[in-house]
Amino acid sequence: MGMEQGMVLSTGAVYELVGKNLSDNHTSLAFKNKQSNFTHILSNKEVSDSEIYEIESDSLEVFSIDLQCIDSANDEDLSEEIDGLATFDARVINIKFRATADTFYYRYVFASEEYDEYVCSTYNDVFAFFLIDEETGKKVNTAIIPNKDLPVSINTINAGNPLIQDCPKSNSYLYQSNNGKQGLIFDGFTKVLDIRHKVIPGKIYTIKIAIADASDCHWDSAVLIESQSIFSYFKCFEMNFFTDSSYPISPEKIEEIVGYIKEHPNCSIQLIGHSDRIGTVNHNYELSVERTVAIREMLKSKGVNESRIIESYKGESMPP
Repeated sequence: MGMEQGMVLSTGAVYELVGKNLSDNHTSLAFKNKQSNFTHILSNKEVSDSEIYEIESDSLEVFSIDLQCIDSANDEDLSEEIDGLATFDARVINIKFRATADTFYYRYVFASEEYDEYVCSTYNDVFAFFLIDEETGKKVNTAIIPNKDLPVSINTINAGNPLIQDCPKSNSYLYQSNNGKQGLIFDGFTKVLDIRHKVIPGKIYTIKIAIADASDCHWDSAVLIESQSIFSYFKCFEMNFFTDSSYPISPEKIEEIVGYIKEHPNCSIQLIGHSDRIGTVNHNYELSVERTVAIREMLKSKGVNESRIIESYKGESMPP
């Protein structure tokens, strides 16, 4: 899936999600483990529902975690994201924290059994990552399509619907079908998406991570959230490229970057690939991938361990 370790939050039972994709539709109606422990996404520490504890982190001081399972009641926040459609089987995690850095960041994948036959329908399963300012009450969904004010859902990221002739693809450069290699039952996934949102150090926020089925309680969806993916930025470098090329204009800048990395042995490096808007969306997205990979290989050739490198691809959606 592009992530080595993390947490799964599903509208069904997570223990049924591992396996081969042998069916177009799967649902788990007997969800009985509502009060089970779950592995926390920051520390890999098992905690019970609503346990109060603190985590040492460069970006967060966590006060509490609350896990909610809403089988039949509507989650109003998620419903608003998909034009008022009723939601079912909502799974919600609330994490209250104080920001100790200025950037809130996560990486995740949205997956669903609704793909592809329910694209362009009201069965528009949805995921959201609300960031709530505890002082002002302001709430914003940070899990949106890059450079667009659209939530992550079946109808906003897909490759169209082969059963509906006039159902166009939507942001298909962010979508991938199950090729049998992922070991999960879902028919389709997004590519790895990320959340990057400014916060004010010292302020208290709540994260509401929520996913739900839309319009009915059938066919499971899930979000996979990468472990240890929260961090803050303290130094930025910019690499420019020749037109329509993955080769940098000033490759000697790599030496400066490597020197800085060696001075900070405990830091991670995030590579974010961009492109301009000339050409198709798909071509520009792939170009941003190629540019990111090129810099990654240059860093590796200079002795930087690949385990310290995190990659993100923006294509034309977020030009530098």
